[in-house]
Amino acid sequence: MKVLVVEKNSTTTTTIAKALSGKDYTVEVAADGETGLNLATSLHYDLILLDLSDAKLDGIALCRQLRAQDKQTPILLLASLEAKQNLIAALEAGADDYIMQPLDPPRLIERMQVLLGRRKAEIAPSVLTWGDLRLSTTATQVTYRERPLSLSPKEYQLLELFLLHPQKLFRRSTIIEHLWSIGESPSLAAVTNLIKDLRQKLKLAGMEFDPIETIYGTGYRLKTPPQNGSIAGKREIPDKERLSIKSLEFPHRPEAPNSPFYIERPPIEELAYSEISFPGSVICIKSPPKMGKSSLLNQLLSYGKAQGYTTARIDFMQADESIFERIDKFLRWFCANVSLQLKLPARLDDYWDVEIGSKVSCTMYFEAYILEEISTPLVLALNELDRLFDYAKIAQEFLPLLRSWHEHAQTNEAFEKLRIVMVKYPEIYLDLPRNQSPFNIGLVLELPEFNLEQIQTLADRYELNWQSNQNAEKLMAMVGGHPYLVRLALYYLSRGEITLNQLLQSAPTQMQVYREYLRNIWMILHRTPLVMGAIKRLLNEPEDAKLDSAISYKLESLGLIKVENNQAKLRCELYRIYLEEQLLITAKSF
Repeated sequence: MKVLVVEKNSTTTTTIAKALSGKDYTVEVAADGETGLNLATSLHYDLILLDLSDAKLDGIALCRQLRAQDKQTPILLLASLEAKQNLIAALEAGADDYIMQPLDPPRLIERMQVLLGRRKAEIAPSVLTWGDLRLSTTATQVTYRERPLSLSPKEYQLLELFLLHPQKLFRRSTIIEHLWSIGESPSLAAVTNLIKDLRQKLKLAGMEFDPIETIYGTGYRLKTPPQNGSIAGKREIPDKERLSIKSLEFPHRPEAPNSPFYIERPPIEELAYSEISFPGSVICIKSPPKMGKSSLLNQLLSYGKAQGYTTARIDFMQADESIFERIDKFLRWFCANVSLQLKLPARLDDYWDVEIGSKVSCTMYFEAYILEEISTPLVLALNELDRLFDYAKIAQEFLPLLRSWHEHAQTNEAFEKLRIVMVKYPEIYLDLPRNQSPFNIGLVLELPEFNLEQIQTLADRYELNWQSNQNAEKLMAMVGGHPYLVRLALYYLSRGEITLNQLLQSAPTQMQVYREYLRNIWMILHRTPLVMGAIKRLLNEPEDAKLDSAISYKLESLGLIKVENNQAKLRCELYRIYLEEQLLITAKSF
C-alpha cells in the first residue's frame, strides 16, 4: 500500500515511518500542503495522512481541492488539540476520519486498516481470484489451491494491482508510480525483475500457467484465466488453425512469425524487442546451425513491422560467388539489394565516387539516400553473415563499416534510424581488432537449448498427450535441448509413425528420424581429417581432450560440441552413440 503523509513536523513523520516499516506500506512524505496536493493529484496513493494545520495550504482546503478533482483517496486527519475545532469542517470538506496526536502507532495502524478496508470494499471484493489463485485483501494473504504463498510486500502489491484491474495494461513507469515512492527512484529494470520474481514464486507454488502477459515494448497485464480447469501455458489453437496429420509441415525451415511451433526462450525475445527500439542499436544473434537463429530473426522483423518500422533482410547465401571478388562490387550489391527491398530505385552511380572509395560511397548512399527516403526506423537484418568469413578481405572491410555506422548514430540523425540485426555462428575465426569488430557492441544474444518446460510446451503444441514431464525427460536425455532435433522427433511422434521408445532406440542409427541429419554431419567430418581426429579424442578422452582453437571453432560452429570453462564436450548423447558406432564400422571395414 502506498501512503502519502502531508506533515511538516519531522518527528511525527519519523514516528509514522517507523510504525509502518515492514507492514506492506510504502511511505512518501510532503512537508507542506501545496507539495502534498501536487503529489496527490499526479500520482497514485492508497491513503493520505493529512496534518490539518499548514501555512501554505491547510488540510481543509486540500481536502476540498482533492474532492473537487474527484480524487477519492481515503484521507485520515492527524489532528492536534489546538486544531480540534476544525475537525468538523475538515470532515465536511471530504476527509474520512481522524486520529488525535500525539500518535499511538498501534491505534494509527488500526484506523488506517479500517479506512483501507472500507475503500477496498467499495471498489473490489475482499477476495480477488484468478483461477485457483486467491488474494485476500482483508488478511493480506495469497493462496494457490488453498496453500499460502510467501510474497514480499512489493510482490503482493503487484499481484493485487493486476487482480484489481484484470483488463488494464500497465507500463513499467505506471507500476513504479503505484509501488514505489519518489525517493526510491527505481529503474525500469526493477519492474522487470519484480515481474520475474513474482512469476517464479507462482510457478514454484504449482501454477502451470503464467498469469502475467508481457506486451513487448509496452508493458504487462493479467491474462484471461484458463476455463473449465484446463491447463494453461499451452497455446490454445482455434479449430481453424489446428493441424491435421496430413497438413503438418516437415520442420525444414525457420518458423514463421505466427507459427504455433515457435517456442520463446525468455528473456531472449523481450531483450531483442526492447533493444530494437533504441536509435542506432545493434543486435547479434548467434548459435550453431538449426538452433533457431532465423526463426528469432523472423519474430524480430515481424515485431519491427508491427511497430511501424521499415525492414530489409539481406541473406548473404543468395550472393553469387563473383560478388565477393572485390569490396567495391560487394558493397554495390549490398546497397542495390537494400534499395530493392525498400522498393527504392537503385541510384548507385549518383553516390559512388572512386576518389573517396567504396566504403565512404556506401556510407553516403545510406545516409543521404536510403535513410533520407524513409520516415521510420529501418531494421536491417543480415542473415548468414558467416559466409563473409570465407572471404577474409571482404569481411575485414565490411564488418568495421557496420561498426562505424553504429558509432555514427551517436551524432548523426540519419544513422539514428538504423537498427542492425546480425545472425551468425557462435564464434568467428577472423583476425579483426576489437575496436573494429561489430560483434562486441550492442546486444549479443546467444540462443540456449530448450529446457524441459519448453520441450513439454512444444509437445503440447503438437497435441501429444504427455501428461507429465517423463517423456520430455527421456527425449532430452538423448538429444539434449537442441531445438531442431527436438522438433524433428515431435513431428514424427505426432504423425503416429513411431513411438517414443522406438525413436530413442533407433535415433543414433542410420534409420528413420535423424538419418539424413546425422549422415550430413558424418560426411562433413569424413572430408576433414583434422576435425575427425578431434572427435576421436573427445570420444576416447572425454574429460581430458585438448583441442586446437581452430578445430574447436569448427566443431562448435557445426553444433557438435559445447565449450564450457575451456572444456569441450559433445553436445548430446545422440552424437556420442552415433559417432562411436560409425567409427567402429569404419575401423572394421579396413
